[in-house]
This record gives sequence, C-alpha cells and structure tokens, in this order.
Amino acid sequence: MKQKLFVGVIICLIGLVNAQAPQLGTIIIEKQTEPDGSIQEFTFTGDISGTIKDGEQIIYTDMDAATYVSQETQPTGWELEYITCDQENVDISLLDKKVTIHLQEGQTIKCIFYNTLILPDLGDAPDPTNHAGNTMSAYSGVTANYPTVYDPATGLPQGPKHLKPRGDAWLGSWVSGEVDADLLPDEDGVTNINPASNTPDQDGSDDGLIQPIPTPHGTPSYFTYTVTIQPGAPGIARYVNVWFDWNRDGDWADTLTVSTPNDAPEWAVQNQLISSGLPPGTYVFATPLYMPYNPPGLSDKELWMRISIAEQTAPSPQDGRGPANAYEYGETEDYLIESEGEEPPPVPEYPSESIPFIAALMAIGITALRVRKK
Repeated sequence: MKQKLFVGVIICLIGLVNAQAPQLGTIIIEKQTEPDGSIQEFTFTGDISGTIKDGEQIIYTDMDAATYVSQETQPTGWELEYITCDQENVDISLLDKKVTIHLQEGQTIKCIFYNTLILPDLGDAPDPTNHAGNTMSAYSGVTANYPTVYDPATGLPQGPKHLKPRGDAWLGSWVSGEVDADLLPDEDGVTNINPASNTPDQDGSDDGLIQPIPTPHGTPSYFTYTVTIQPGAPGIARYVNVWFDWNRDGDWADTLTVSTPNDAPEWAVQNQLISSGLPPGTYVFATPLYMPYNPPGLSDKELWMRISIAEQTAPSPQDGRGPANAYEYGETEDYLIESEGEEPPPVPEYPSESIPFIAALMAIGITALRVRKK
C-alpha cells in the first residue's frame, strides 16, 4: 500500500513539473536576394548569428521567452531594401539593418532580410582590355583603344566606373547598371560590350544627349544634354566631361590643330561644373564651346564620343579613363555618332522669357534649363 502511494506521488510531481515547464520558441532569419540565386554570403551578428546565402536560413530552436537581436553586416555593393517578420512583437530597424525580437513562450518568429545588388555604371565603347582578351574595332580597319572595362586585371587604363549611379545625378532620364562593361549581371540583360562578337554600344539607357551633335570643322560648337538629379541627392558639385575621337584613330588621347596650335583637343569639354544647389528634377544643359576637328576626308565618317558626369574631375591623363578607385556617383555614356558638318543648332525652344537668361549663361558655359513636365 505504501509503495503504490509513493509511485502515485512521483507521477503527480512529474505532471506538475511538466505543467509548469515554459514552452520554448524558435527564431528563423532568412535571406532573399535580387538577383535571385546569388552566392554572396551575408553575416548576421548578435544573439541570432550566422552566415547565409540567398534562400538559406539561420534557425535557433529551444529558445526561452526573452528579447533577442540579430543584425546584418551589409556586403559592399549590396543594399538592404526591406525586412519582413511574420509576428508583430518585433522591432525592425532598416537603418541599423537589425531586428529586435521579443520572443514569447512557444512562439516561432521568422524574419526575412531582402537585399538588392546595386550594380555600378560603365561605358560601352569598344575596349581591347576585356575579360575575353579579344581586340575590338573602333571603325573598319581601326583597333579600338578606349578605356571602358574597369577591372585592372584585364589591363590598363581602367574605364570609368560609377559605384552608385542612382545615388545622386545621371545623364538622361534613367541609368542602368552592370557589374563590368563586358560581364553579367547587367540590368539591360546583355553586356555593354561583347568582345567575342566585336559588338559594343549595347547599354540600354544611354539617353542623355540631345542629338544631332554638331561637329563642323573649325567652327566653335556646343550641344545640349539632359541631367536628372535624384530626390535625396547629397547636394554636391558634379563635373561633366566630353571626348571626341576627332582623328578616328581609336582613342581619345590626341590634341589636334585647326587654326592655332592645339586648339582642338579630343578632351573637348573639360570639367564643366554642374551646380550643387539645384533641386531634384531633370534639366537641360548646354556645353561650353568646343573646337571640332573634322576636315575633308573625315567629315563623312562616324566617330566615337563619350560624355561623363561624376562628383570628381577627370583623372589624368584625360583620355576618357576613370579613377583607380572608381567614381562614387554619376554615369558614363558612349555614342558612335554620325558626323554633323552643319552649324550648331539654336538653343532649343523653351519659354521665351528664359532665352536671354540662357544666352547669358551659355557665354560662361553653365547653361541649365529645368525641364517642365506638362
């Protein structure tokens, strides 16, 4: 009788312990990336830590009810777009790239961190220093030597690379990104240049020029282009540079003579300043006057040109190359243009009251017109 009573007491005690034992919870941190399937590793620190790639999870089980923190260390070139959690008792800080989870008994909470690869911008003129090691043609029978590919391992000089092309200002209405001029991923779906097929000029968002571009031999000329300034732009000075391959020799490194020595440099527009005080919007600018070199025998031939906007002046030597550490902002656009021997066009039609002001500004090379949306 005593033995049965003893067993019964044990059973009751076990039941009491089980009834009072707290239910443990689970925390899941998941990674999702754009582009999908990225092999980039993302490290999380704090109470819920680990390293995962796209589609992978960090899972902590048997967790007591308490507050836990998990914070992402953002790799270079990636941006944390947003964080979602499937329960309300989570504080999300996108700025700090972290979640503070107030886990309750028996609860399972999953938070997903969504990251996007921020692709830089590069040009699309033909470049023999490419990853395939293939020569490329500037024109029929002329080898290209334009600096376009950035990767220094393929050979120097490095092409201009803009790390955050949509972070401040760009040319035209939009700018697309690519990991390098001849590599994928590329937001346009194709590489800017394809060395294997000798195909340049494939950047889908080169839309900054207002064409035609006047190039009458020996006549000082200008052209117009558009710039878009992003809302939230840092309010910095920007510099526009333009190169023309006047003598069609496959580079932008020459200084030619029309009437006085060295009056027609291929570096035609040199560090034109775009004001830091302009509010967000799209603007039309006119370049300072440049001297075209386009004599008979060349005037009917196409030529490569480059226009670039960035937060730095053009690095030396000024042959279209970019800085070794890349630009932070801006865009580079390359064009194979038809030679235009006619006189420069008049200032485009804008509200008549603006024309005297624009003419005065153009004399000192800082023309700007705000594009008015109808």
